[in-house]
Amino acid sequence: MSKIWTLTKVLLKLNYADFITDKKKRWAYLFSFAAILFVGFLIFGSMTHGIYEGMIHLGQDPGIVIAMGLAVASIWVFLMSIMNILTVFYYSNDVEMLLPLPLKPAQIISAKFFTVLITQYVMSSFILLPIFITYGLKSGAFITYYIYMIVIYLFFPIIPLVLASLIMTIIMRYTNIAKNKDRGSIFIGIVSILFIVGINVFMQWRNKSAVSGAGDSVANYLANNESSLFIQMTNYFPTTYFGAMGLVENASWKGILYVLIYILISIAFFALFYYIAERTYLKGVIGLSTSTAKKEVISAEGLQKSTVQSSHLKAYVKKEFKTLFRTPQFFLNCIVQTFVMPIMLFFVLFVQDGNLKWITGYIDNPESAGFAIGVGLCASLFLMGSNVIATTSFSRDGSSWFVNRYLPVKASDIFFAKAITAWLINVVILAVFGITMAVVAGISPVFMILWFLLSANGLLLINLIGTRWDAQTADIHWDTEQKLFKSRYTTLWNFLANILIALVIVAGVSVLYFFLQVGLWIMFIVLFVMFTIVNYIFIKILKLGAERILSNIQ
Repeated sequence: MSKIWTLTKVLLKLNYADFITDKKKRWAYLFSFAAILFVGFLIFGSMTHGIYEGMIHLGQDPGIVIAMGLAVASIWVFLMSIMNILTVFYYSNDVEMLLPLPLKPAQIISAKFFTVLITQYVMSSFILLPIFITYGLKSGAFITYYIYMIVIYLFFPIIPLVLASLIMTIIMRYTNIAKNKDRGSIFIGIVSILFIVGINVFMQWRNKSAVSGAGDSVANYLANNESSLFIQMTNYFPTTYFGAMGLVENASWKGILYVLIYILISIAFFALFYYIAERTYLKGVIGLSTSTAKKEVISAEGLQKSTVQSSHLKAYVKKEFKTLFRTPQFFLNCIVQTFVMPIMLFFVLFVQDGNLKWITGYIDNPESAGFAIGVGLCASLFLMGSNVIATTSFSRDGSSWFVNRYLPVKASDIFFAKAITAWLINVVILAVFGITMAVVAGISPVFMILWFLLSANGLLLINLIGTRWDAQTADIHWDTEQKLFKSRYTTLWNFLANILIALVIVAGVSVLYFFLQVGLWIMFIVLFVMFTIVNYIFIKILKLGAERILSNIQ
């Protein structure tokens, strides 16, 4: 066990060196975390307050909000950790250095497991802490509630993370195609997307069957099925029920019993993970550093075609795409993970009653269509703008960044090529989502085209901001992908900036809709013109300052 803790400390120092050694960056991290908690209290704290008051009004136990919080946070950890697990466990650059050391495979993967666990604490605090604290304040809970809260918060990510890790280690162990890192990254990415879709379909089916036949009133369902609803919210993961009951029963002796069971089950699952990892990890990770090249004879015509001169901007965009798709770590964290949020949004919409007729009726109504396109714009900017493609544009180059300074390419071309690459990926995913909604939900093609044009225009601004932000705070001296994607406060700041932009748009849309009472076309024209003007001004500013911006990267 001592070797695991020693290796864990080494990995944490490598991944979070800036937090430990740089005082300014440490304060930046803490400020970012505090800002995320503040936003979490605004969103989830307000929701908890509303649900608590609603359950009291219905004469029901408000403890259901604790069950909902643990269930949502556990599902979030499970889905969001899949890409992180693949990157840290298998495609990290430090794997080749760790394998020759006198360490057991389970010790290596356990240390990596704990580094991923730290990241999940930070991300899940956005959801869980506001719910826990708001519930405790509303219920006037005793001191034991807050003690149990800390214990449950420390242990709750273990089981979802263990389940995701077990699935990925077994897949990597028995999937031969993954022995080539180029094919393996694409294959695992596709499998991960299909797996996430499957999980969402299963959850949608479970929720639909749970409320079918409950009557026309949600209040009636809550009144008649309080205990069963509590169990349904906590049966996705083994410890969720015991954690929720431990907090609800914090004032009685049952509370400590539930918490002890919660801890024992979490430890048992980690022991199972340790046992399986010892027997599967080594066989799954060996050979991942190999790569193959396709041998082919190029004809004179093919050679001439492949060497046709093109613009610097176009050539650099092609280079960026090849880097993103051919590097497993970049493909999983930038491409695959960007697909996850729209998929989750689709099933969140679908789960309302098993179909999308409710949203179709809302959009087809001329009185609400203008507001609908504004809400759709906010959703697309928030979901697509929260990815790390733009905010790692320059940092991804690593130590090879300085090669760009010797290329006969203008600084503005390099900057905009990186921004356009991120924007094009967002636009493609946006188009796939829009076509799916039009086909499955039967939403008006005119509405979807207007939404697509408006969102694409807005996403251009989001990606320009993200690229500019990375140029300002670029870290090209990273040695692990964990440090690049999960240990930089720039990603947190970009997330907060997206929330701020979304709030500004919501305010503008609300004024246009509720006070000026504009319709669909006026709403589209006003928002599109506004984003076009802002993009034009921002692009002009970036063109003039591109050389100065890129010279600061070092």
